[in-house]
Amino acid sequence: MTRLFRFIVPIACFLIFQGVYAIDISFSASSGGGSVGITDSYDVDDRVGVSGRSSASFGDGVSMTNVNSLSGSGDANVNQFLYGSGWGADYVAEYALRTSDASSIEGSGSVNLVPDSGGISRSVTTTGSSETISELFGTQGGDFAVVESRALGADISATQSFAVGQSVSASQSMSAEGLYAEAYGRAMDNDGNRADTIVKMQGGIIVADQVAYTGDSAFVTQRAEIEGDYVWAKSEAEDNEGNIALTTSEIQDGSLLTDQGAAADDDAMIAGQYSEIEGELGWAIASMRDDKGNRAYTMTNMVGLHGDGTLVTDQRVKTGNGVQADQISAVDADRCYAMAEASDGEGNLAQTVATYTSRASLVTDQVAIADDGAIAGQITEIEGLYGITFSQAADTDCHHIAYTETQMNNGTLSTVGGAGAGNGAVAIQQSFVDAWWAHTESYAMDTGDRYVEIQNEVENGTLDTFQWVETTNSAEGYQKTEIVGDFAWALCEAKNTGRGYLAYVDNRVNGNASLKFEGGASVNDSEARAHQVSHAEGDEIRFRWNTAGLCVIEKPYLAGSLDTMCEIYQTVYVHSMNFWIKEP
Repeated sequence: MTRLFRFIVPIACFLIFQGVYAIDISFSASSGGGSVGITDSYDVDDRVGVSGRSSASFGDGVSMTNVNSLSGSGDANVNQFLYGSGWGADYVAEYALRTSDASSIEGSGSVNLVPDSGGISRSVTTTGSSETISELFGTQGGDFAVVESRALGADISATQSFAVGQSVSASQSMSAEGLYAEAYGRAMDNDGNRADTIVKMQGGIIVADQVAYTGDSAFVTQRAEIEGDYVWAKSEAEDNEGNIALTTSEIQDGSLLTDQGAAADDDAMIAGQYSEIEGELGWAIASMRDDKGNRAYTMTNMVGLHGDGTLVTDQRVKTGNGVQADQISAVDADRCYAMAEASDGEGNLAQTVATYTSRASLVTDQVAIADDGAIAGQITEIEGLYGITFSQAADTDCHHIAYTETQMNNGTLSTVGGAGAGNGAVAIQQSFVDAWWAHTESYAMDTGDRYVEIQNEVENGTLDTFQWVETTNSAEGYQKTEIVGDFAWALCEAKNTGRGYLAYVDNRVNGNASLKFEGGASVNDSEARAHQVSHAEGDEIRFRWNTAGLCVIEKPYLAGSLDTMCEIYQTVYVHSMNFWIKEP
């Protein structure tokens, strides 16, 4: 081992005289083709004391260490610049601190450097400051990472670290209380992929941990707990081709606990969050867009009119083959709206929604996917005064549209449903409702003048239905439904409005109603058809079918049962009916 040479350079600067405000200190060392160096710059009030100690070692190359501190009150502008070079992996890093009118400043740091790697750690705490900004960043081989904490009219404490070697990373832990504070992190790799994370607070308290890392990719993570008048958190990733993935959460007058992350590389992107929101108004969003025009999006918001609304959500967006967004959300609030939406580069669109407008609770699992077509689906439960779920899809230029919906008043609603568009459109649902009133509907339209419609309804009872509709060069729909309640109704209808073709069948039961109904409808350019098989029981039963120009309505059957089977269709030449009725 070569002889070890060691330099120790103590530097102690205590600025105690009026008018003494600035000092610059530089220290560098070289050996074996490698170099390292540190430059400290202090521009501070005379009530601030600073000190530092640096040492260099020579033997198997060169290395350098540094420790430093500051304390006092007033204004401070501190910068530390570091570098390593000569061993094929040059890097630079910088720390910057600025604070104004602080009643107290306490800070410390340490540095370890060799020519191809290094690490730095800095901590600062200020109270009574009008503004404090603490930033740490660096780059190596085109990879870059930065973290920053900022406070306006707030007390803040921040601990920040930066490391460079085989990768570049920056991290921080910060806490603040006061008028405004934010924490920010960014990573960018040498291919142009980037990831950002940020959290902001107004009028409250924040505790946040963030990491920004880059090597073969760029990714960021953050965990934050915040209470405030306004809170916002976001994580975003973008690759060098313009694909973007992001997730955000936001709240007014409440609290937020969030875990977020985002990552980008040359092959795929992802962003996600787990968030717990409580307060008057809050929402969470995840969104993805690729360079082919595919887009996927998911969102949940809530309103707690008395400040007692809660929203818990787990959201993800990703890209690989196409784009995908999904969420699992639970809400207890006065109002809520949850949705997932997808659209592809050809203009195909799919959307699924669950919402309520009176005090209720909701749990939903939703997904949206776009790639040469678009699909969206949900599994949802709603309990409360009013709830609605629907899914819809439309293909390019809205030539084909499919829609399915369930509504209820004062009860519970459970549904599995979705819609898709590509070569045509389709919508489907399986729903169960126990409520004072409920209505379900599915609808499909073909080229604007041909449609099918499936409907059913219950009053003060239960409704269990499976139904679907689809449209390509025609439109078709189906339902299988069981209803028990004070009132029951089911309908299947097909119509060609351009040619005037119409076919429908329906059953309705009033009083002590029980209805089992299976039926469907279809329409194309040449005909409209509808059919059903049903069993009805109740105080008053009505069975009805119809074609344009020919209508038959059976008389009521009181306090009994009715079994029916019917098929009806209409063309330009024919009105046809085939039916079978079994009376009580």
